[in-house]
This record gives sequence, C-alpha cells and structure tokens, in this order.
Amino acid sequence: MRLKRRAALGLWAAPALAQAQTPPWPSRAVRIIVPFPPGGSNDAVARPLCDEMQRGLGQPFVIENKGAPHAPTPRESGLPDYEAAIWWGLLGRRDIPAAARARINAAANAALGDSRLAASLAQEGARPSPGSLEECERFIATDLSRWREVAQAANIRME
Repeated sequence: MRLKRRAALGLWAAPALAQAQTPPWPSRAVRIIVPFPPGGSNDAVARPLCDEMQRGLGQPFVIENKGAPHAPTPRESGLPDYEAAIWWGLLGRRDIPAAARARINAAANAALGDSRLAASLAQEGARPSPGSLEECERFIATDLSRWREVAQAANIRME
C-alpha cells in the first residue's frame, strides 16, 4: 500500500476553540481535539504545529486525543494496490468569528513556515502547505466530491 502524505494545514478554523471575545484572541488556552489516539501521524503533526502556534499567539495550546474506532486498512480489506493522499488540517465550528479564524489562519501559516516544524513534519513524510481559508474550503470540497463519487460507484454506505 502506497500512501502519499501532504499536510494541508493552511488552517481553516480551529476545533473546539473557546468562542472568541473582543480582541485580542486568544485570551486563554486554546483546546485542540485530535480525533485519534496519541502517537499516530495526526498527533505527530498536531503537536509540533501547536507548539509553533503557541509561540506565535502567546497562549498555551492544549491537545486532547479522543480515539476513533479502528477501521481496517485498505490492504486488510483486500485492496493491495490502493493509493490515496493523506492530508491534515485544523477544522472548527462555523460560529468561530471571522477575525479569530483569520488570526488562527495567519498563525498556522507562520508556523508552517518555520524550519523546525518543516523538519518535524518531514519525519512524518508530510509537506507543509499553508494557504488561505478559501483555498482550504475549495480543497475540502474537491476532496469530498471525489470520495463521494468513489463511495457511490462502489455502493458504499454508512452503517
């Protein structure tokens, strides 16, 4: 199984962030939820990114791992030649104020430009890909559309 990894971490919001108050944001610790157990690639990308964002924004970033159920890999499911790209991003609620989203995006993009973070991500086989909120929205919409077509063609349904 070959997996291409790309860190599409241009930030597009932030998970479980406390609702922003009048400037400056953040005024307290920022909580990031990684929906997978600690130690995996999601954790290995989130932790160094949050370290850099913490330096840039001046508030601690607290990561909570909330493990998702194990699903079989494509190889375990009988697809030995399966190939897909992996990407990571920060996502959050729609009600996060635009000013806070813009500040998070700027901090994430600055962090992704840091050579220490780039080296850490490279160890995971990832490549930083900073960008705008709009670029992220287009990327996610395109990816969802592609995988929706694959699921429909294979008659895959959620249980």
